[in-house]
Amino acid sequence: MSVASSLFSQPASTTPNTGKDIVLLTGATGYIGSVVAERLLADGYQVRGLVRSEKSAQKAARRGVEPWLGNLSDAESIAKAMDGAAAVIHTAALGGPEPGQSIEQAVATAVKILEVLRSLTEKHGIRLISTSGASLYGDTGENLVNESSPTQVPPFLQPLTDIETQLSATPHVHIMRNSMVYGRAGGSGILSVIQSLQSRGRAAFVNEGIQLSFVHVDDLADLYVRLLKQPDAPSLVLAASQIVSAKDFTAAAAAAAGVEEQFDQLSPQEAVADFGDMGHYLARNMRISGALALEALDWTPSSPSLLQELRTGSYQYAIL
Repeated sequence: MSVASSLFSQPASTTPNTGKDIVLLTGATGYIGSVVAERLLADGYQVRGLVRSEKSAQKAARRGVEPWLGNLSDAESIAKAMDGAAAVIHTAALGGPEPGQSIEQAVATAVKILEVLRSLTEKHGIRLISTSGASLYGDTGENLVNESSPTQVPPFLQPLTDIETQLSATPHVHIMRNSMVYGRAGGSGILSVIQSLQSRGRAAFVNEGIQLSFVHVDDLADLYVRLLKQPDAPSLVLAASQIVSAKDFTAAAAAAAGVEEQFDQLSPQEAVADFGDMGHYLARNMRISGALALEALDWTPSSPSLLQELRTGSYQYAIL
């Protein structure tokens, strides 16, 4: 019997009683989820990670997470994983279509998962913290977006916005809407920009005035735990600790990429051609306020800034 199989052999109801609250965590081996798991363990929680493969199970177990074989598309396996849990933190949010899947199908799957999680957590009488993204606000222009601001999405994303609106009105559910996440030499968007700059050999920007919001993954993990610990926490929280100009971002990313910081000014279309999906972000404002998290959850971000991380921190050796 493999290590993973032996780990999966026991149902949740026979998990040893450690006296610690169990948190079911989706995406436990992912970029955000793994740091949230680390923080939960440090704060005395028992973390049960929903995993789909033996490789992920072994990775989770090495980090002190109890691996639980299941699939977010299978309501029965999720229900079993919730047995004995005090809360669910869903970090395995929409990250793009699976191979052979359209974006519309990916959105429909994400919506179905959220509906199942809402129903099951309500049935079990436990809290749900679900992950979302600040890109749902579209181009914010000069406005500083907060929790009461309307979303602006293309039609194919409207079902996701609709279910999140329903979730935020449900008493036991909280939505964490993240700005662009960086730190620990990770974050697909950050790494994508660095790789694109290595290919083009020079820094680039679209407009001097474009500003983007960011949050360090360690500060974000701290915010998840603060939200978990506060029963009367807000139903929607925006996670953003700093606003940086897109030009300063790409200059620092160029330093991390080891290329010239001399700039080419691009049109929005050229930005998409050079940077792929990240070109859309570099061509529009994403100004997000984290004021509610600071005030309501006593959140105090303390990690290195984006520019520090790119120029002298973890990204120095992220891509060789």
